[in-house]
Amino acid sequence: MFIKKLFIASLILAPVALSARSAGAQSLAPGQSRSGKKARPFFFGTGPNLPALGSGSVGQLTMWTGFNGGNSFIGDSIITQTKLGQIGIGTTTPTSTLTVQGVIETTVGGLKFPDGTVQTTAGLNSIFHDATLTGNGASGSPLGIAFGGVGTAQMANLAVTAAKIAPQTVVRSLNGLADNIALISGQNISIVPAGNTLTIAASVPQGPPGPSGPPGPSGFSQAFSSGSDSLQLDTTDQLVTAKRVPAGSYVIFSTVALKNFDGDAQTATCTLSTGFSSPVRLGARDTGGSEALVSLQQTTTFDSPMTITLKCRGFLSIFLNQAVLTVIKVDSIQ
Repeated sequence: MFIKKLFIASLILAPVALSARSAGAQSLAPGQSRSGKKARPFFFGTGPNLPALGSGSVGQLTMWTGFNGGNSFIGDSIITQTKLGQIGIGTTTPTSTLTVQGVIETTVGGLKFPDGTVQTTAGLNSIFHDATLTGNGASGSPLGIAFGGVGTAQMANLAVTAAKIAPQTVVRSLNGLADNIALISGQNISIVPAGNTLTIAASVPQGPPGPSGPPGPSGFSQAFSSGSDSLQLDTTDQLVTAKRVPAGSYVIFSTVALKNFDGDAQTATCTLSTGFSSPVRLGARDTGGSEALVSLQQTTTFDSPMTITLKCRGFLSIFLNQAVLTVIKVDSIQ
């Protein structure tokens, strides 16, 4: 009962002391420092019943800051409440329902979220996701894109353009063709896929053997031969094959199998180093005239060792499938 009377008396005397001693309320008692001393709570019944002196700021909660032999003191706490109901701890300008300037520590229970879940640690045990991802986000099961997980919802159609593809990573076009390209085998051309390898091969039909020629003069003869295959022609002369022979008289034979893969008819020319040349007109691809067998024949005499060459040129779409150069040495040329 005595404590209750003291409490009521203090409430009656506090405003009287504040108004009567307004000048003294602007400064603390000697030896008191608001910033240098930690605030101590004041409870009625634990010390002398003294008049309360001090001041406060608008919006900041007031607290007991201490007392001496003649007065008790009040002042601003570190808690602020705005007219909008926003609470600030350590700041006088809160921007949310609760704004804290400093570290927040929870020692028991963790944090409870609006959906009712409670988080007791900063780490996530798992991550919720749909079937487009795999794993749960833990170190032993990291997140990844599931097979077939990239659909229109994850990446819009036409979202990846040529400018977004790094050079030398994918084939963007083939001879100017793009999108879905089909390679179709044609006459005497085979296409065989095996794993990541695509084999394109060509076969040249052989004609019937020609009639036998008259017997040549008797004497010593010697044959030299060389060949080549799988060569793409260019608009300038390209070496197809060559053979070096000693001095003497020779009969030179050469056959070249060509095929045109262009949509238009093209011309190719094959030439021996002895001067003999044979142009041939090849029809458009997938036509009966797109392939040709070029034959060259010449006789000549060399006074010293000589290298006989066979060169061909033509449009880039013309491929040389096979070439043979045969040189026969004879006693003489009649």
